Amino acid sequence: MGLIPSHRRSRIAALSFAVLLSSCGGNGESPGTAPDGSGAVPPAQAAALEDGVVTRAEIEEAYQRTVDCLVAAGFEHVEYTRDNDRVYSLQFDASGPPAGMSEDDYEQQINAAAEACATENLNATSDVWLRQTELSEEQKQAEARRLAACVADYGIEVTGPDAAGLRPLVERLGELEKAGQENTPEWETLNSCFQAFALVAGGAPD
Repeated sequence: MGLIPSHRRSRIAALSFAVLLSSCGGNGESPGTAPDGSGAVPPAQAAALEDGVVTRAEIEEAYQRTVDCLVAAGFEHVEYTRDNDRVYSLQFDASGPPAGMSEDDYEQQINAAAEACATENLNATSDVWLRQTELSEEQKQAEARRLAACVADYGIEVTGPDAAGLRPLVERLGELEKAGQENTPEWETLNSCFQAFALVAGGAPD
C-alpha cells in the first residue's frame, strides 16, 4: 500500500476504532443483531450470523466485503490487516475534496460512505466475533494499566478499559486532531499508545 498522508492517518484510526468500539461494546441486544438495535441483520451478513457463531473465515470475508465496498465508493489503497489473533484493522486513503467542496463537507461525505460500508458488511459480524474472543476482565484491566503508564507523561489519566476510563485520552486525541496537530510528538505518542491497547483489548466496551 502506498504511503498515506499524515492528515489522513487520524481518519484511518478513527474508522478502525469506531468498528472496534461499537462492536466490542455491543448495544444491549442479542449477539448478531443490527448495530441500530432493530434486530434486522444486513443481508450480506445473514449467512455468517445464522448459527450464532462467527468463524475466522467468516470475519475475514466480512472485512473483504467492506474493502470491496470502500473501493466501489471511491476510496484508494484500501486493505484490511490481521493485527493479532482477534483484531483486524481497515486502512484506506482518500484523495481530498473535489473543486468547490469544503473540507468539512468532504469529511462528512467520506465518513458517511465508510460507515455505510461497515454497517452493511461488517459491524454485526464483528460484534459476534469480538464477543467470542473477548479478553477476561483481569486481562482488560492489565492492558488498561499499560495504557495508563504509556500516556502518563502527558498528564492523561486512564482509569479503566471501558469507554468512561478511556474518555480523557479519546477527548485529547480529538482536540489535537481538530487543531491540526496530528504530526506533533504528543499526538504521535498518544495515538501509538491507544492503538497498542486496541490491538490487544479489541476496543472499549460501552
